[in-house]
Amino acid sequence: TILLDSSGSMVGAPMELAKAAVRGLAGRLRPGDRLSLVASNRQAQVLLQGHTVGSNPAAEAAEVASILSRVRADDITDLNRGIAAAYETALKGYDYRYLSRVVVISDGGANAGELALQTIAKHAEDSDRQGIYLAGIGVGEGFNDQLMDGFTDKGRGAYLFLDGEEELGRLLEERSFVAAFDVAVKNVRLKMVMPPGWRVVQFHGEQVSARAADVVPQYLSSNDQMIYHLI
Repeated sequence: TILLDSSGSMVGAPMELAKAAVRGLAGRLRPGDRLSLVASNRQAQVLLQGHTVGSNPAAEAAEVASILSRVRADDITDLNRGIAAAYETALKGYDYRYLSRVVVISDGGANAGELALQTIAKHAEDSDRQGIYLAGIGVGEGFNDQLMDGFTDKGRGAYLFLDGEEELGRLLEERSFVAAFDVAVKNVRLKMVMPPGWRVVQFHGEQVSARAADVVPQYLSSNDQMIYHLI
């Protein structure tokens, strides 16, 4: 399920790049895959529900392009509604034998509260079955990565920033595409043993604690990164 931010801040180049990303992602799907598309500003609108990809790429591309041509960037975005609608569409076609993803495309300038984060975390839980993980794609010059970082932390997926068509082309390459939307390793924590008498004065990263249980494990995609800076 692709969730497209259609708020007013996406007007112009960000929306065009976001639409290109949707067309590109749809074009990478294979016959038998299922695609849903949700657009969200003040309200959430399901544009495509559980569509099964056929064997005619040209026809598939034309249908997605036709749907996207009706999407306009305006108003504000309540991503709480958008997230809820995206997961609702994903659940309707859920099958544990398939990888299931919600992909959020946004400039990061939308409103989203704790409710959206709780919804994402709930569906990303992994028990005996495959969870519905969330991946994020950021667009736009004023991109705010804090929102997308929060989403993808809860959603157990990676996020990428697209600064143009060239970067989108690299994302859609076979190896990059699979790596960005699959999970390579789960429940990662890093441990550092310091010499006696040393202590951490400053830390910049996800979390730090002397107790492993206080640190939320990370899920990493291929080529994903965990970056820390400490003194």
